[in-house]
Amino acid sequence: MNPVEVAAAVHRRLVAEPPAIDDALRVRQMVRDEAPLASPEALDRLEQSVLSTLRGLGPIDALLADPEVTDVLINGSGEVWIERDGDLRATPLVLESATVRAIIERIFRPLGVPIDLAHPNADGQLVDGSRVTAVLPPISVDGPILAIRRFRTEQLPLEAFAAPETVGLLRSVVVDRDDVIVFGATGSGKTTLVNSLASIAARSARLVVIEDVPELRIVGPQVVRLQVQAPGEHRPVTGRTLRDLVRLALRLRPDRIVVGEVRGPEAHDMLWALATGHSGSFSTVHASSPGGALGRLCTFAAMASSASEATIRSEVAAAVDVLVGMKRLADGRRVVDSLSRVADDGMIIPIPIRVLT
Repeated sequence: MNPVEVAAAVHRRLVAEPPAIDDALRVRQMVRDEAPLASPEALDRLEQSVLSTLRGLGPIDALLADPEVTDVLINGSGEVWIERDGDLRATPLVLESATVRAIIERIFRPLGVPIDLAHPNADGQLVDGSRVTAVLPPISVDGPILAIRRFRTEQLPLEAFAAPETVGLLRSVVVDRDDVIVFGATGSGKTTLVNSLASIAARSARLVVIEDVPELRIVGPQVVRLQVQAPGEHRPVTGRTLRDLVRLALRLRPDRIVVGEVRGPEAHDMLWALATGHSGSFSTVHASSPGGALGRLCTFAAMASSASEATIRSEVAAAVDVLVGMKRLADGRRVVDSLSRVADDGMIIPIPIRVLT
């Protein structure tokens, strides 16, 4: 039996009858049970391998140790899937539902985030900043679901997203302090592009970065990072919403504000912040077109305002200068797909660009 099989077998036994995590003697006995013919030297190696696995996130630790893996996906019992270099593929690793539940418990218990029958889904993050989403039955029909999204620690140059002439346009947008909304589908590279654009701005400005889950790694001498804090066992009863943090950011003397993603009433506060003179700010929104991006901003802003639709549209048009569309290609690369300027009357003016292929 190979080390992965031994670790999986011991892990199943620990799920059914869990000892203390540092009970090395009991783990060693379980290893002996699973590999009775192994030599003492092999038993030592197996024991250390199993203990290392149990102290981390179980069998998926090896996948998370691979810097090229961007997503780890587990759908109930069965194969574990990963994304590497834009390619989604199954791994040889096969887990049972009980093992997946144990991994989920290990992730969320230290965070004070409940995930059980009363709270069958939860979001959190690993120590390295990776975003984690878990779903349990009865919401997930075929067993527990776990999705881990990892983020690049390095900043990509703008040349990775666009042709040279488009890179020049993007740089001028930053220098001219245009307010930029980057839009696109999930996984299209919105956050990665904002990271690159904002890092250029951060060389000479104070940036306040507001995120739900920390994904941006903006480099600069005056970068202040704020994170949403939801209510939980080890958190304030009231929590701190994205909208709260947009308001707080205005008291931290920002030159520019970066909102990781707008998806609710905080859009109204962001628009107000831009109107107070914090030009050159950045944010992202899920949308498939420039018009869809503006439309969603209007919808979100209306959640926190009693103003008329016409007034809100006018406020959005006045606040947003440039819309940048992102697209994920078939080979996994993320590229700038469109560039548009927003006129004062809300008209969207496309800027011709050459899309990388």
